[in-house]
Amino acid sequence: MMGAETFKNVERLSERRFENCQLGKLAEGRTVNLKAEVYDLPLTLNGEMDVHKLESLISRYEKTAEHFEQKGKREWAYAKNGWGGEHYAQARDAFDRAERNREKANALKEYMASGFNDSSVEESVGKYSFNEQKECSETGGNRKEKLSEKEQLMPEILNPESKFDFQEFDFESKGLERSLEYFARPDWDGLSVEDKKRIVSSYMGELTLGLDISKMPKVDIRQMPESYYGAYKEKENIIDINSRLLDNPKELANTIAHEMRHAYQYERAKMGETHLDKLYGLNFENYIRPVKDENGNWICVNEYKNQLIEAEAEAFAEKIADMMEGMR
Repeated sequence: MMGAETFKNVERLSERRFENCQLGKLAEGRTVNLKAEVYDLPLTLNGEMDVHKLESLISRYEKTAEHFEQKGKREWAYAKNGWGGEHYAQARDAFDRAERNREKANALKEYMASGFNDSSVEESVGKYSFNEQKECSETGGNRKEKLSEKEQLMPEILNPESKFDFQEFDFESKGLERSLEYFARPDWDGLSVEDKKRIVSSYMGELTLGLDISKMPKVDIRQMPESYYGAYKEKENIIDINSRLLDNPKELANTIAHEMRHAYQYERAKMGETHLDKLYGLNFENYIRPVKDENGNWICVNEYKNQLIEAEAEAFAEKIADMMEGMR
């Protein structure tokens, strides 16, 4: 996790909206002009409307709307928690952008449902022939509203692939296997604190090698509140671990693996060599933290757990946990 607290023990909360929040509400009857929104990719194929491209465009608008909806909720909660009045304006802007994208998606759906014959929707959408689009391209015209790179990549961060392959890591490493065997020892409880810390250090060394991290993070095992597990602090290159985990070797190994994956993600984000590196960096810049609403309830818990860097780190830790289970 990024920051001081891990929310593993927080129940997955059902999604809800701020029913009394009208920041994103727009005036009734506003027309949606999609003429400038349609891709200058051909929307026609052999003279017929290309349904697949329209469906892709609808999907893009819906995902963008969801992204801004979630951002609006976070900004609203930040403002209510006293993090600064500027978050109200940011929430208002996010809700407004979510509504605009949702209206665009709905207008295109109506257009498709009409069999591309609804003149009112057609006028709004702008039904270009291939020749018209070609002319637009040749004359330097631009009928496509370009999303920023951030807006294009955010769906991959908020809704990452459910499976991570971790091809860069050798889970069959003999060194890693030997270090994990210590955590599975039946006499773990009888080991001294210093012995357990030495096992932790050896284990982190194997993960550093396996993840190809340039410098092994230091570890600070100390007393923390009950709900805390661990955290990686990038600036100091330190992993904080709750000392109570010394009594739970499985959770200890799991937490270290999770935080070491964050160390790897940070290093890759700085390199910026691959598409995934870029996603890591963008996720760190737009990190989602659970916050409390005006009633003291945690919100954004699911979004916190499901964002790329957290979902991937947890999946990596679970792979390590599976290795330990096979040793018992």
